Amino acid sequence: MAFLWIFLLLLGFVLLVKGADFFVDGAAGIAEKLHVSTFIIGLTVVALGTSAPEAAVSVIGGIKASMGDSSGAEVIMGNVLGSNMMNILLILGISALVTKLPVEKSSRYIEIPFLIVISLIFLFLGDLGGGFAWYDGLILIALYAAFMTYTIIMAKRSRKPELLNESAASATVAVYAPAGESFIARAKAKYEELKSKVWFLIVLTIVGLAMVVGGAQLVVSGAQYIAENLLHIPTDIVALTVVAFGTSLPELVTSVSAARKGDVGLATGNIIGSNIANILLIAGL
Repeated sequence: MAFLWIFLLLLGFVLLVKGADFFVDGAAGIAEKLHVSTFIIGLTVVALGTSAPEAAVSVIGGIKASMGDSSGAEVIMGNVLGSNMMNILLILGISALVTKLPVEKSSRYIEIPFLIVISLIFLFLGDLGGGFAWYDGLILIALYAAFMTYTIIMAKRSRKPELLNESAASATVAVYAPAGESFIARAKAKYEELKSKVWFLIVLTIVGLAMVVGGAQLVVSGAQYIAENLLHIPTDIVALTVVAFGTSLPELVTSVSAARKGDVGLATGNIIGSNIANILLIAGL
């Protein structure tokens, strides 16, 4: 049984890494087609997508807690807090090692201060009654709705100007591999050609996200089994470390992959947006 979980753990890492490549290519391509910055896409679509594992783990933990399993609540808090620490310290740190990450003016004066403010609100609500009640959840979700509304308005204002001859600029440019090239070279050429099509970018984003989330679930399940059953680590410690790291893997591989490809806006937007989603949306739910 232990060997099976180790195999699933390794399979999860493979899905994560390759899925992140597809996800970044698709998201960056869609941003270009919509004429909005990759930072906005990273702050919203990519952040929500990479936060899906945290949402799944936390909601399942909430259901367990409502049924009388106290370990469910420990998993939720450990997952949210641990994931945010991983995002800021580990993922941002590794991404900065890969490439220089410039911080946009709006991030310095709006998104980052907003993240600090909601962190203080999160602390205040949790300390006020010694825990979070259903109305605290409504407050957090309402704040997230307000943030998303602001982001959508900003996206409309920051749309890149349309090109005068967009039909010519957006025309599909075929990429062909020489007849003597290998199958892999021909496949890469076809892949680059298809990336100019909107339908393929959408499919690429969805498939990449599915691979990332599925891979993360395999990693979390495998790591949690090994930690609890083989190493006998307590649930709250597993949640704060193993589960938090596992559910943060989508953010890690997506941001590092984006940084490696030069999509720095996608990398920083993903980290900031994921932290905001973790505090407001996931903890709120």
